[in-house]
Amino acid sequence: MDKYVLGVLLGAIYSILFVTMIYLEVNIFIILLCAAITMFFILRILERKVKDEDKSFFKLSFIIVSGIIFVIFYLINF
Repeated sequence: MDKYVLGVLLGAIYSILFVTMIYLEVNIFIILLCAAITMFFILRILERKVKDEDKSFFKLSFIIVSGIIFVIFYLINF
């Protein structure tokens, strides 16, 4: 799988998960616990699927996509 596609998919899944949890008004401690567990699994996928020279591109696409979705959610709801 291409490094950009993997980063975009995981970034979208990560941010949609937490946007949904925030929208449902889940306890903040549960959200933080889920964030830590999800990030652990994303880092495991990063170690297995992405080559060393491509990790920066993966992280960049992951951060950009998750950031865009969070900003859109913020602008829609506040």
